[in-house]
Amino acid sequence: MKKIIISLSLVFSVLFVFAACGSETANKAIDIHAVMDEITSSVQMPEETMNLTTNDDLLDYFGVDGSLAKDFAVVRDANYVGTELAIFEANDESSAQQISNQLNTYITEQIETYQSYEPDYAYLLQNSNVNINGVYVSLFVSENASEIVNIYNSYFN
Repeated sequence: MKKIIISLSLVFSVLFVFAACGSETANKAIDIHAVMDEITSSVQMPEETMNLTTNDDLLDYFGVDGSLAKDFAVVRDANYVGTELAIFEANDESSAQQISNQLNTYITEQIETYQSYEPDYAYLLQNSNVNINGVYVSLFVSENASEIVNIYNSYFN
């Protein structure tokens, strides 16, 4: 339980840092599909991946209300336990915050679920990043999360 609280505190701390830094880039438009293509071609990905393409997929896999997003790009491990990469272009900043909250809830629930029988995946979740840059929200669950975050952030610089 302490690990969960510490993890959530870390996630929210990172979230606030990015939110404070995001004011300069809040109006910058990016092509989230180009970003995802660069990420998936630059870092080692699982052998089999799946793309989530519908609002129902978002709700089923992440508990995210797809109506809050103008667009999204999601690639995840086809084995359901491992790499999960998601970038959302929210309708507005309020929607971005709601998507972020839903993703943080997803992470918390997944950590609780997998902590006892899939600790490696729980560890990845504990070290994942939910970031908000204006209307853009991202979640990166991966062994290569720091490299992925660097690629993602380069689109906002």
